[in-house]
Amino acid sequence: MKKKGKRPPETKLPEGILENDLLFPGWGHDTPHEDRIDYEAGDHGQLEMWYTEAFGWCIPTLKIGNAGRHDTRRTYAIAINTAAGCRIGHGPHVKRTVTVYIRKNRVEALQKFIDLYNKGLEMAGFTRDRISTRRMNTQNRRRDLWDF
Repeated sequence: MKKKGKRPPETKLPEGILENDLLFPGWGHDTPHEDRIDYEAGDHGQLEMWYTEAFGWCIPTLKIGNAGRHDTRRTYAIAINTAAGCRIGHGPHVKRTVTVYIRKNRVEALQKFIDLYNKGLEMAGFTRDRISTRRMNTQNRRRDLWDF
């Protein structure tokens, strides 16, 4: 007998996101110009959002590489409520994921989330640079200790 899995709890979307924003608008000549995706905004016209118990809704920004090891599917993200940077993975703590498609007529309404995404990218870049600089300096110090 097959066990029925637990259904994830329904979570409310962040304030300012409409259910219509989650639907792909389509393409072609029959789609009105203002209802097409604005590919200049967000991550090529879309934003992914993850709901976690610890941080609430987050916007993933930059994947965390594992330097040749297996992919842990972790990413840097920015929490929508606090605008704080965080790291999240694809574990069971992620309760819901949605993709928001940024239409040309909704850019102004979604500008808050686009700005958060850009801020999160900047923060993740600084974090990645700081980590790689620390690793490089450690390697240089170790090399200098053993050079004689």
